[in-house]
Amino acid sequence: METANRKMWMQCRSCKHMVELETGCYHMTCRCGAQFCYLCGSTWKTCSCPQFEERGLLGDMRQRRSSAAPLIRLATPDLPTPERAPSVAVSGPEDAECEHNWYRRYSKHGANTTCELCVNTNRLRFINECRLCDRRLCLRCINNRI
Repeated sequence: METANRKMWMQCRSCKHMVELETGCYHMTCRCGAQFCYLCGSTWKTCSCPQFEERGLLGDMRQRRSSAAPLIRLATPDLPTPERAPSVAVSGPEDAECEHNWYRRYSKHGANTTCELCVNTNRLRFINECRLCDRRLCLRCINNRI
């Protein structure tokens, strides 16, 4: 337990296994299926804790982008990149203006399915793309961050 406290791990109240936060969202789903808040350990959405901290999320995103950039360049051929709308901050003014008309863009082998907010590069089967503003987000970010 000393190591768990030092590394700030949380213990699942249901099965007592230790879980570690890897992304900015505090919503934890244990391998036993229990869902809880990483900050206080209570059942998910029964506490008043924030769902995530924007400062930590953005810092983590920058770190993942910089470490993943060389791998992404090596893994993708030199294809012309389509012009895209610039990325905006979480719930920025551009989001307030867009009514977001999402559709799922499916991709073979996870190509071009990187989420703009969490930079999830886990070879997603699809990415949600807005027909109006061209934002590409994973379902988790749509439900929890914008």
